[in-house]
Amino acid sequence: MSIHRLVIEMLGRDKASDDFKRVRGEADKMAKSFTSLQGVLGVAGVAGFAYMAKQAADAAWEMGKAGAQSLQLKDSFEELATQAGGSADALLAAMKRATGGTGAQTDLILAANRGIMLGLGAQADQWEELAEVARFRARAMGLDVTQAINDITTGIGRESRMVLDNLGIILDMDQVMQQYASTLGKSADQLGAYERKQAIVNAVIEEGQEQIADAGGIADTTADKFADLEA
Repeated sequence: MSIHRLVIEMLGRDKASDDFKRVRGEADKMAKSFTSLQGVLGVAGVAGFAYMAKQAADAAWEMGKAGAQSLQLKDSFEELATQAGGSADALLAAMKRATGGTGAQTDLILAANRGIMLGLGAQADQWEELAEVARFRARAMGLDVTQAINDITTGIGRESRMVLDNLGIILDMDQVMQQYASTLGKSADQLGAYERKQAIVNAVIEEGQEQIADAGGIADTTADKFADLEA
């Protein structure tokens, strides 16, 4: 073989080797890039799973906490009703009937607890009539029934004519006290705190029930039906 041909073959092999090395180098770069991307995606996947797990754990914690608070509220309701000489189950059932299912149970229990602590007692039939009045006034004033119940119990508990006036329940407090005292053979000045509240309760129920009767009773509206679904 001539020296010229040998040089040509050697140059060809060197060029082929260089091409191979270059291609191999590019392949190695692509492999490294793919590995890096896979690693990033793997980390993102783990991070995403960890985030979802945390969200699920937080949701479970909140549900458990809400459940515990609900049980605590129910226990306090039963205790308050018993101390006031009533039955929590009977009282709650009466309020549900009166509100036509438009008030959430938790809200009704909170309203009853508030009323009992303000001295309104725990008589189921009395609470049913008060809740009926509240529902009727709530519709007239554009309020939700729970707010109306709270306003009525606040007005009675604090002997606030202004709060009751805001619901359209107009009372002459002096006359209310005198009339109730006369049924007990007392003067208005001799009425105790519970008796004064009972006088207002009776007056609110009497006026409210008269308004309901004059209106032909309480019929369910479309808004009531939506409220019932949300309760």
